[in-house]
Amino acid sequence: LHPTGVDVTDVKRTQENYRTLADNISQFAWMANSSGWMYWFNQRWFDYTGTTLDAVQGSGWQSVLHPDHVDRVLEKIKDCFRTGQVWEDTFPLRGKDGEYRWFLSRAVPIKNAHGKITQWFGTNTDITELRNTQDALRKSKEFTEEQVRIRTRELEARNTKVLQQSEQLRDLSHKMLQMQDDERRHVARELHDSAGQILAALGMNLAHVAQLARESAPEVVKGLN
Repeated sequence: LHPTGVDVTDVKRTQENYRTLADNISQFAWMANSSGWMYWFNQRWFDYTGTTLDAVQGSGWQSVLHPDHVDRVLEKIKDCFRTGQVWEDTFPLRGKDGEYRWFLSRAVPIKNAHGKITQWFGTNTDITELRNTQDALRKSKEFTEEQVRIRTRELEARNTKVLQQSEQLRDLSHKMLQMQDDERRHVARELHDSAGQILAALGMNLAHVAQLARESAPEVVKGLN
């Protein structure tokens, strides 16, 4: 029995139960002291990363963080450790096979009765499949939108061509009507000119015939007059 009256056996049993529970959840779990120095990780973490506690405690966990995200992630988590705000971020962690998977990571401060932060409890949830699904949906949406844009451009081009053909047909129809009108005027003019020439010729012929008649039979012509 502890001097404070607490049954040490019960405490150890409780701690062991918590450890067993933490080791078997689907998420990675870890704990850090009030300043953010990480001192405990559950078995899921070690199974995935292939690391040891000695290698990742403190700031060693950063060794499995994707290099492209180190600066951003550290800046944010250190700020949360300093201010006591809940930390949440998304980044890839390297597995023991060398491949990276994406995780949603979150840590909450644990406070004592006086409201002082005594430690932090964090988790890492694998969201790789969710991100892949989201990426696939995004790409599908982008593909669909691109196909719509292509189809729209094709329809616009086709409509433009139809309008151009319509304009050409109207111009051709106008030209044909103009040609027909010009042809009618030309024919009318030709007919008018031909008729005038014929009438003139007839007049001349009649005058000639009358002249011949007067000369050959003046008595007849005189009698007719």
